Amino acid sequence: MESYLVACARCTRHAIETVVIKLIRGEIDGAPKAFAPSSAELSTFLRDEMDAVKRQISLAQQRQQIEDNRPAAIRPIRLEDRIATAKQQMADEDRKLLFEVIDHGQFMARRRELPAGSKYSAILSAVYGPPGSNSAPEPASDIEF
Repeated sequence: MESYLVACARCTRHAIETVVIKLIRGEIDGAPKAFAPSSAELSTFLRDEMDAVKRQISLAQQRQQIEDNRPAAIRPIRLEDRIATAKQQMADEDRKLLFEVIDHGQFMARRRELPAGSKYSAILSAVYGPPGSNSAPEPASDIEF
């Protein structure tokens, strides 16, 4: 009994309880299947458990020490801003709005009718023509009225 008390010296109650429960359940690899391991084995299991807890505490402390070292906090981009940016990009590239879609499936059904260089904007749920298509002249019709 005294050897077990020496084995448990300087161990936390948590480590002792955890190791004993794991020994009873047979969850420790390399542990004898008999309930009473030697005092040296018990001491080894306790040290391993204490080391695991120390590693978890160290990781938690490191997470708390991580700081945002940027000179200014970055403002999250709102949906309205993302939509405005996408519209401005289409305008800057002088793309003509070909059609709007309700979902991606509707776009996939019509993708074969798109001219080369067209672009699908998911955030806008719309398909735009190739760059410069907004200012390009409309193709002349052979039928005159």
